[in-house]
Amino acid sequence: MILIGTILSGIAYGAVFVICTHVLSVGWSGCFPRLEWRTCVASWLLLLATTCIALQIRWTLLAFVGQHSNISPSIFIEEHLNNWNYIVLNVLYVIINWSVDGLVMHRFYLVFAQSRRWIVLPALLYTSSLVAGSLALKQLSTPGITQKSQELANWLVAYRTISLSLGVILTSLITARLIFIHRKPGPSHRSAGSPFLGIAAILVESAALETVSTLIYIITVGIASPLQNVFLPVLGQVQAIAPMLILYRVAHGRDAMTRTRSEQTRLELLP
Repeated sequence: MILIGTILSGIAYGAVFVICTHVLSVGWSGCFPRLEWRTCVASWLLLLATTCIALQIRWTLLAFVGQHSNISPSIFIEEHLNNWNYIVLNVLYVIINWSVDGLVMHRFYLVFAQSRRWIVLPALLYTSSLVAGSLALKQLSTPGITQKSQELANWLVAYRTISLSLGVILTSLITARLIFIHRKPGPSHRSAGSPFLGIAAILVESAALETVSTLIYIITVGIASPLQNVFLPVLGQVQAIAPMLILYRVAHGRDAMTRTRSEQTRLELLP
C-alpha cells in the first residue's frame, strides 16, 4: 500500500512542481510588481511539497529495505509510527494544510470587504483546526501507538473534518458572494467580460480536489483501513495543488493581459 501511495504522491508532486514553476516564472519576470506575496506563497508550498516527497520516498525505502527482519512493510509501519521520519512527514502535511486554510481565510476576508464580523466563525474553526491537528500529532508521537488505535483515529478524523468543514464553508460563501456581485445591477457586473463567475469556477474546481481526497482519507482512517497509507501522501500533495491552481490561473491571466498590452503598444508605435 505504501508503495502505491508513494507513486501516486510522486505524480501529484509532479503537478505541483510544474504549476509552481510557471507561477514563479511569471512572478520573476516582473510582469506584476504587486504580486510578490504570491511568489512567496508558491515558493513556500513548493518547499514543503518537495520535502514531503523526499521524506515519503525515504519512509518507503525504510519499510521495504531498511528493515532487519522478515516482516512485511505494513507491519513495519505499524511498529515504527514513532520513527522521526514518519512524525516529521505528518507534521509537514499538517503545516501544508494549515497554510492552505490560512490562504482560504485570507481570501474570504478580502471578498467580504475585510469585515471582522464575518471572520469570527472562520477564525474559531481555524483555531479548532490548529488545536486538533496539534493534539493528533501529539497522539501520533505517543510510544506504542498504532494506526488501529481508536484515540489516534478520533483525533485525525476530528482534525481533518474541521479542516474540511472550514474549506467547504468558506469556499461556498466566497462563491455565493461572487455570484451575488455578478448579478448586481450595473453594466460592470453583468458584462460578458465580468471576471466574477470565472473566479468562482476556479475556486470550486480547486476546492473539489482537496475535498474529495480529504473525504476518502477520513473514511479510511475511520475504518482503520491500510488504504490510509495510500491516500495520506496523495492528500499531502493535493493540498498544495489546490491553491497552486488558483495562483496559476491568476498568473496566466495577468501574463496574457501583459502580453496583450505590450503588443498593442508595439503596434501603436509602428510607423
